[in-house]
Amino acid sequence: MGKLFKDEKVSEHYQKLIKDPKYVKLGSSLNAVADVFLSDLKRRTVFVVNEKMEVVGAVMLSTILKHVAYRAGVRGKGVVSAIRFLKEVLSENVDDVMLPVETITPEDTIEKALMVVVEKGILDIPVVDKNGKLIGELNGLEILAEGKRLL
Repeated sequence: MGKLFKDEKVSEHYQKLIKDPKYVKLGSSLNAVADVFLSDLKRRTVFVVNEKMEVVGAVMLSTILKHVAYRAGVRGKGVVSAIRFLKEVLSENVDDVMLPVETITPEDTIEKALMVVVEKGILDIPVVDKNGKLIGELNGLEILAEGKRLL
């Protein structure tokens, strides 16, 4: 069965599918985020970094698609949806729509990465160095490639 996930390091897996993480800086426009997604069709997540290249959030492809839908006039029914629609449609940059995200390091285990997936629902996890600088991405498919043996 090979190594258990608690013994496998992120460094063994995180650059197999995605070589370089894609990111935008705080204050970037949603249009800039869309450009990043369209420049690499394997992407489902774009990370948001500050001036020190520290990860401060992430924008999911689903979030950008919701903005497209909202601006096209497509939205759910009800008061909550109407309020969400107004807030979302007025958003112009990543600061307004990014989600908080947990990071991992190359030295962390795949088991820890799986805990982030299970507890936070994040499929693509930013990998940072010891100083918190973005250096990579552990894509959910990289975990699945190894985890398939358990199915």
